[in-house]
Amino acid sequence: MKSVKVSIPGKVMLAGEYAVLRGARSLALTVNKRLTISIKPASDLVTVHSDIWDEAMQVSASDEAPDNPLLNSIHWGMTHWNIKSADIHVSSEIAISDGLGSSSAVRLGALTALAHFAGQDLPLWDVARLAWTQQREQQGFASGYDFATQSLGGLVILKPDYENWPGLCSNAGWQNLEGFVHIFRGGRGAPTDIVAGSTGQWLRDRDLSSALDLRSEELVDQLLHFNQSGQDAAKLINAIKIHRQLFEENPHFPIAIKRGFQELRGFDQDWTFKTTGAGGEDSILLFGHESDIAPAKAQLKTLGWEKLDANICHDGIKFLER
Repeated sequence: MKSVKVSIPGKVMLAGEYAVLRGARSLALTVNKRLTISIKPASDLVTVHSDIWDEAMQVSASDEAPDNPLLNSIHWGMTHWNIKSADIHVSSEIAISDGLGSSSAVRLGALTALAHFAGQDLPLWDVARLAWTQQREQQGFASGYDFATQSLGGLVILKPDYENWPGLCSNAGWQNLEGFVHIFRGGRGAPTDIVAGSTGQWLRDRDLSSALDLRSEELVDQLLHFNQSGQDAAKLINAIKIHRQLFEENPHFPIAIKRGFQELRGFDQDWTFKTTGAGGEDSILLFGHESDIAPAKAQLKTLGWEKLDANICHDGIKFLER
């Protein structure tokens, strides 16, 4: 066994939340905040060092599988690829509270690194599919858009096929959306299984799932059209508004943000906003030209939201050493 080192980018969903679980398309992008996992041979035991833990942790294949995504994936890899000893180091620029896919990054990174460490030269999509399967088993649901996005990198469109995952997946290129999409972090990082589970039930209870599918598909179309042409910004802003309105009665929706924005010039005409998830548990997205969104940026700052200090990156998961 030889040393392996992999790097995985963070991700942000632009469109498709909840609808993608029903087979609709998602549109997401990767950002240049990355998580790195390195594995080196060791004389005995599997020891995990992470910059989010004070002390190193040991993982034993004989123990019950942990719930933590990183340790769970390491435990699985040890068991299935007969890894008896290794020295594993995890360092991350992806803060858990930023909602940039830290849990998917550690799962995808751990499985990729462990597979190659054990001499299993698995294709990238095989590892991503394995990560998706594990996530779905642990959460009870998962579209895998995060693994698809973090594997491919850039602006990624996914139409999932749950019988033959990932389905249709491609890089859409990053063109006119650059400078028009602004990502804000708020330090919430809500647990996906809790928020997404309750919102999914909320949509079903109100018979809103089909309406969401239609609005989500229209939003993806408008995002792709604007990205390719740079035209019809008003149609894109209107599609975002109509999509957002479906969630405004949800208990998780940040109604204070909308009320403040309604007082600002040009809202839902020259610029607009969108939550990720039901209420910005990952991010708040502003759409508009820089000159139009300055008052909105200032207001978000008073509410504890800051612009993410990262740009889109075009690389997905990559090997730094193998």
